[in-house]
Amino acid sequence: MMAGRMIRGGISFGEAYIDEEESVFVGKPIVEVYQLEKSEQWAGVALTEKAEERIHLGVFGDWWVVPYDVPLKEDKTLQTLAVNWTWGGHSWWRVSWSESKKLPDESDWAARTDVCAKFVNTKAFHKAVCRNCIDDEQE
Repeated sequence: MMAGRMIRGGISFGEAYIDEEESVFVGKPIVEVYQLEKSEQWAGVALTEKAEERIHLGVFGDWWVVPYDVPLKEDKTLQTLAVNWTWGGHSWWRVSWSESKKLPDESDWAARTDVCAKFVNTKAFHKAVCRNCIDDEQE
């Protein structure tokens, strides 16, 4: 998410068959991350239960992941670990919905509900976990 590129994805753990030359990717963790990514309603990366089990918070893993209620489609959430992309420089994040609006308005929501929800949910994650930025209300 540095350099202004936003991604959505998942991280899992388990056995899989990967043949990069033939573009073959088979295994339960691949299916799990595919399903997780498709259900997410934000720009971010969440961990599956199998990946979360492998992280030992407070030892080495807690600098790059944070516990978070990841927003999903259909107004659901998934309590899991999420990649903390707010570490490091990301001054680009202090962007508004448009040049004239900080957040989407009613007409935006009517025209692009899914995109607006992802934008607002991603901003909420940033506000909740970033240790380096000022509160959105003070910008």
